[in-house]
Amino acid sequence: MTRRGSAADERYERDAVDWYVGNQLREDIDEATVLRWDEWWEKPENHAEYVEMVQLGEQAGALPRPSPSSDEELYKDLEAMSLPAGESSLGALAAQLRMRPRPFLQRNRSAVIAVALSAVVCVIGLMVSFRFWPTDPGQIYATAPTEQRDFTLEDGSSITLGGDTSINVRFTAAGRMIVLSRGEGMFRVHHDTDRPFSVCAANGCTTAVGTVFDVRIYSNHVRVWVQQGAVDVTPREAMPPLPEAVTAGVRGLTSVRLAHGQEVSYDAQNGAVSAKGVDPLNAGAWTRGSLVYFGGPLREVIEDVQRYSTRRILLDPVAALNVYSGSVVQQHIDQWIRGLPQVFPVEIIDCRTPQESIGSETAQVVSSCASDPERIVIRSR
Repeated sequence: MTRRGSAADERYERDAVDWYVGNQLREDIDEATVLRWDEWWEKPENHAEYVEMVQLGEQAGALPRPSPSSDEELYKDLEAMSLPAGESSLGALAAQLRMRPRPFLQRNRSAVIAVALSAVVCVIGLMVSFRFWPTDPGQIYATAPTEQRDFTLEDGSSITLGGDTSINVRFTAAGRMIVLSRGEGMFRVHHDTDRPFSVCAANGCTTAVGTVFDVRIYSNHVRVWVQQGAVDVTPREAMPPLPEAVTAGVRGLTSVRLAHGQEVSYDAQNGAVSAKGVDPLNAGAWTRGSLVYFGGPLREVIEDVQRYSTRRILLDPVAALNVYSGSVVQQHIDQWIRGLPQVFPVEIIDCRTPQESIGSETAQVVSSCASDPERIVIRSR
């Protein structure tokens, strides 16, 4: 670590140590931890300190295991760690021990040595095991509403994220794990039989070695379809632990294998249903700027459309039962919505221009738009 001496620099170093050790112990990540990590990691001074800590861990991992030492040798080593106060965590520990009266150390020498040895072994063990853990608590990739982006992962896999989508990527020596918390992603997986690639959403995980597949989260179910190769959709219980915030209250999934051109949906009540055929070209049209449907529930269509609009779209339960076939251009969402009354018995209330809403009582329109002047309401008429 670079020693600069100021209190602020010592805080950066201490925070980097805390994150590094915590990341090695943490088996899953909740959303609050991810948000705190993102905020901390964005600061260049924190980034630099953490990189140094990672490099130190890698160097420690390459060291040979120390030969067994006697209690007396360990005690002398601890006494020799008399670095200036604040110089490092171990230095601070030694300083605190030196401040205790000698009779206490003499009476409790075995206990002190045992505690110190446990701490040293723990730190060394964490550094050695670093090679088998990710260098950070997961990399977040996200898009804003209306945005669509392509990313290339460190293993050579690539992903396309639809609007308003967020994933957490964690790679280890044993596997590649992605948690999709909202939205939709298409995953083009780099082949690696030793490191399965899994995308977990709600109560299920979709696993492939080398293939192209899509996972989309709706309000009450998840849809998976395969463009190339094959995947296994399995219950969350069959996978490594995931954050409870991602999986709380959702059970009942049964395993199913999907091949090229097949899709499956799963939810909390029914688990996975039988695989059915799907046109990969149309199913993947969203990556080319269009949403294509053949008899899709209007409720699902609006959920997809919402991810490509910055305006909140409200759909009443009766209107949601309509079935839609056709396409939606992502860049022309408002125009598509305005055309819905020509297809369905619905009324559109655009809070930007409430006076143009047909058939609505003025007071009701004003009340509906008061809390959100950008809102669009679709309701049966």
